[in-house]
Amino acid sequence: MKLRLPPIPTPHEILQLYGISTNKSLSRHFILNETILTKLINPLNALVNGGCGWDIGAGPGATTAALIGHGARHVIAVEEELRFIPFLKRLRSASSGRCKLTIAKSDALQYEFERVSFSPNLIKSWSDEQPKIFLCAHLPFRKSIRLLINMLKFCQQQSGPFQFGRITLGFILQKEVCERICASEGHHNRLSVQTQAFFDVDYPILVENKNFFPQPKPHAGYLILTPRVEPLLHVPYKFSEKLIKHVFHLRNKQISNSLKSLFPPKQDVELTKELITAAGLYESLPGSSLTIANFNSLSNVYFEMCSKLPGLFEFDVRSKRRFKWKDFQFEGELYLKESDYTFSMSSDSPILCTWPSDFGLMSFDIESLYLLTYAKISEAKFKMKRKNHSRLNLMRHSLPHLKIADSKFVHSTEEIVQYFKNLNSDCDSNFPESKRADIDAFKRLFMETLLPAIEYHLWLDPKNSFVVNWYRTQLPMPLNLTIPSQIRLRKKLLCSTIFKFDEQTNSDVVKKKISRECNVAFNLLNNRLSESSYLFGEMPSSADAFIYAILAPLNNLPLDSSNIQNFFKACPNLTAFVRRISVKYFSSENVKVSDTQLLDKLELLKQASTVAFGFSLVGIYVFGIYYLRHRNAPSPGVIFSG
Repeated sequence: MKLRLPPIPTPHEILQLYGISTNKSLSRHFILNETILTKLINPLNALVNGGCGWDIGAGPGATTAALIGHGARHVIAVEEELRFIPFLKRLRSASSGRCKLTIAKSDALQYEFERVSFSPNLIKSWSDEQPKIFLCAHLPFRKSIRLLINMLKFCQQQSGPFQFGRITLGFILQKEVCERICASEGHHNRLSVQTQAFFDVDYPILVENKNFFPQPKPHAGYLILTPRVEPLLHVPYKFSEKLIKHVFHLRNKQISNSLKSLFPPKQDVELTKELITAAGLYESLPGSSLTIANFNSLSNVYFEMCSKLPGLFEFDVRSKRRFKWKDFQFEGELYLKESDYTFSMSSDSPILCTWPSDFGLMSFDIESLYLLTYAKISEAKFKMKRKNHSRLNLMRHSLPHLKIADSKFVHSTEEIVQYFKNLNSDCDSNFPESKRADIDAFKRLFMETLLPAIEYHLWLDPKNSFVVNWYRTQLPMPLNLTIPSQIRLRKKLLCSTIFKFDEQTNSDVVKKKISRECNVAFNLLNNRLSESSYLFGEMPSSADAFIYAILAPLNNLPLDSSNIQNFFKACPNLTAFVRRISVKYFSSENVKVSDTQLLDKLELLKQASTVAFGFSLVGIYVFGIYYLRHRNAPSPGVIFSG
């Protein structure tokens, strides 16, 4: 009896059921055509039929349903987004009794393959035939590359999904990436050498962009990767990866030039010559002409050199610090941890660079204010630097960021918080494990409700345009005309996704919905703070730092659209909470701004907005005159003919 499964949803059903935006910047593109899905699975049919495996990036379950329809006994659907889980559960109900469908809510790059267990009958040793286990991956293109690199590391270590044997991988990648991976000798690149060293690569199918929903600009390809019994690169992955990266940094130059950057100054010429000679190659060869066997020889010699010279592998030519051999003659472990490859600033505290303070706030920016509050509550040792963006910094490091070495920076908020935790500066460490889980859930709840509502109020409400103008005053020309607009666009995308509105939605309807959301959140927080000084007792936590960063602007900023601000100020426990943290942690540094100064600042911001608008009009006028004068002008050939 044929297994009946729920039909694959149409694009319209996807939009209605899951609220998926067709904005291509979200980078999720789904294949919903059953014919195309059948073509993709047919090359793996011998493994799928009666086999087990993973569907990485399952989405609405189209590929998962196709795998079940081809006779898979056990499929693990890995999906990060909650909006697709209901459909996957519906698919699990329909396929029960014929196929075991496990739903794993996880980021594909952080999924723990080690926790999976399949039937012992399916597991094969590495030298045996391939087990009936497969892995299909369909992720955003930029994320697929990172997953592929993880698979290269797993394959060499025979860990992760390869603990069950030489399982076959099916990857949907951008067409140009597939062509690069399949490059032949004489046309090799970094990705082709690393992939072909561990896998036999087959490129059977081109998937045109019209088969995706929403439709991306590039075409895609389908790669089938079969692990080699004996890899072509024999040294640990990180050594071969570093050497290959340096070779292809100057791919068309002689390898004697490209490999010099592996070694410190004054020894680079001598050691490069020794490396090339020991590998049996000529110094005049260009990197693009090397074969995988040549790379294996170079990697083996480089690995031996690193074993004899402790600290050589950690050398980074991009570091500003001068290399000294005596710094690396240490006893104990031969290699540093991966996080220590660049030189640390052990004698100095890290520098937390944030947006400047204003209106009585330690930082005008919510994200910067959260990091400052978290660091203060955690009693972290750091130096604070509140600065404006320079043109150079805008191209390299956005605010906020943490400088922990001469050439090492941490940018994302999560990574900065994790860095402080690694230094034993964690304000949540005093709470029991169960309470820490509640703190994380509490932050996640308000990150998806209250934070977008406040962001909309500050960035998207036309009456509060001075917020955008303030950022313009902190940036140099002409970046002050573009950067704030880009930030505003990101805030708009976030709010429109959460509150489900578009350009045609009435702004009053959106404001009412957001006001209700804020009112509910304020009442919940106000009631919780009626019993204790902080959200989780008498000790502050990271949740207190997060809520303070969201609410402090409502307490200090003179907003023209003030309905949400009025809701906030009507909650006495909330206002007392904000004042309590401000006085306890920022009283020595907080600068009060008088009413006169506030008015002066607002006037300055309005003038900045007027000047920016004037420059825009002038630019449009000049372009229009130029266009009208030259659109019908004769070509130079006509003017000078004869």
